[in-house]
Amino acid sequence: MSPGSCRRGIEGVRLPHRGLSHRGTLYSLRFLSTWAGLIKTRSIMMRTAVSLAIVVQLAPRVAAGVPEASELLDKFSENRDRVKSYIVKFEYSQEGMNPRQDISPRILMKRTVEIRTDGQRHYSRWTDWTTNMKGLNSLKEAVGTGKFAMVIHDGNNMYRYTRHPDGYTKIPHRLLIDPDKGILSGNDCDNRGMKFRFVRGLMGSDWERVDSILRGADRISVRTQTERIGGSDCYVLEGDTKHGRYVLWIDPNHGYNIAKAEVIKEAGDIFAGGHALRQGRRIITSVMVSDFLEVGGEWTAKGYHSERTDCLLPKNWQDTDTVDYKLNEFKPNPDHDALNSLGTGDILNGSSVRIMGIDGIRYIWQDGKVVDSYGHEVDIETLRPPSLKGKALPEK
Repeated sequence: MSPGSCRRGIEGVRLPHRGLSHRGTLYSLRFLSTWAGLIKTRSIMMRTAVSLAIVVQLAPRVAAGVPEASELLDKFSENRDRVKSYIVKFEYSQEGMNPRQDISPRILMKRTVEIRTDGQRHYSRWTDWTTNMKGLNSLKEAVGTGKFAMVIHDGNNMYRYTRHPDGYTKIPHRLLIDPDKGILSGNDCDNRGMKFRFVRGLMGSDWERVDSILRGADRISVRTQTERIGGSDCYVLEGDTKHGRYVLWIDPNHGYNIAKAEVIKEAGDIFAGGHALRQGRRIITSVMVSDFLEVGGEWTAKGYHSERTDCLLPKNWQDTDTVDYKLNEFKPNPDHDALNSLGTGDILNGSSVRIMGIDGIRYIWQDGKVVDSYGHEVDIETLRPPSLKGKALPEK
């Protein structure tokens, strides 16, 4: 409502204000000469004040002292960096294009996940139920066919373990060991977080956290008006970068987490750790957080819905992938050593073991060790050929 129309009140009565014409002034004085007129005028003013209050509440809020983009990024980084160690359990359902078009054009999947990390070591385990099998048309039918997988990085070796349902394969328990991997960075650990990546600030196919990407933006700004998302007034941060265009709704009431996000990547933009999108390709990602949870003074997203649309022109090819995420448990900064939460204790005895760099020989996992067919412990380091990385090649 414009200021002029607000000033008119109801029933054509003009409220006194500066700049009235002489005729309008006389009309107002005659109107106010009786008690009835005075009461009516007061009633009109009260109703007008209520109407103005409603308009103010419904209008976008102009934030007093909107922070600079750098301040918002600092707040976001501070809250992420304060929790580098955590245990999180969550589940999500996903629908997208099925690479096995001979089975079904679409694939449905549900996954339950547990992630444990201290910022240098990482443990993840998950179980999948999927319709990517002949004869399965729904996730309900897929129950009981789930595949269990686990990846452990203990600061030295990488363990990749899979366990299939009985009768699914001749070797139901498999363990692949990739020795001498060294410690991980915090960003590496977060990148292994699957759908928890978004909560940690990693968008879609980005391998770099969004605050780091936006600090190198070609153009970045904060909108002058806040926008209400899920009951909170959020700052809206926009940036054009080499990775694409980002719009983030930052919620200051919930740990400066992202309440909503939209990312557009087009030809030439960086994705998947350094690759550039090919000509004609466009990826649009949107995320909406449903609610937040506070644990030990730290806020995290309790649920979100995301959509990712991948387009390729001029072939007119398009696929949309949707995800619904639900948090089940979150423990910030736990004592992993006391909990023994980053070890290999969940790998079953008798699992078939293969060691990267050693072809044609299978070993057995027994009581946390690799043994040969006679039960003798195997030293992984002595079996591997020495690495030539960083060394001069021998002369001929």
